[in-house]
Amino acid sequence: MMQLPKHKNGFGKHAERSAPVLSRHVCGAAGAALLYRTRRQQLQRLVVRSAEEAAELLRQGNGKYVVKDLMGALKLYEDVLKQEGVTARQKQEALYGSTAVHATFGDVELAQITLREGIKNGLDFEQAVNDPEMVEM
Repeated sequence: MMQLPKHKNGFGKHAERSAPVLSRHVCGAAGAALLYRTRRQQLQRLVVRSAEEAAELLRQGNGKYVVKDLMGALKLYEDVLKQEGVTARQKQEALYGSTAVHATFGDVELAQITLREGIKNGLDFEQAVNDPEMVEM
C-alpha cells in the first residue's frame, strides 16, 4: 500500500489550513455548547431564508392570480407549502390562495379541502376575505 507524503506536522500538507475539528470529547462542555450554538444559528438562517423565499413565492403567486394565470399561481402556492421553515401565516396565505384558485375553477371539493386545511393551520376565513394582502376571491 502506498504511503501519502507527510508534511512537517505529520498530517499531510493541507492539514495546517483546515479548520480545527471540535468535538465534545476534545473540548468538553464548552466545545459542545459552541457547536450547538453554531448549528442553531445555521438553522435560524435557513429558516429566515426559507421564510423570505416563501414570501417571494407568495408575492409571485398573488401576482399570477391577479392576471388570471391560475395554474401558475396554484403551482407557486404549492411550492410554498412544500418548503421547510415557512411561517404559519405564509402557510395560511398559500392555502387560502389555493382555495381561491380552486373556487375560481369551480372545483368546490378541492376548494373545501384546501380551506379546511387552512383552518386547521389557524386561518380565520372572515379575516382572510377582508385582508388586502390575500388574493380577492
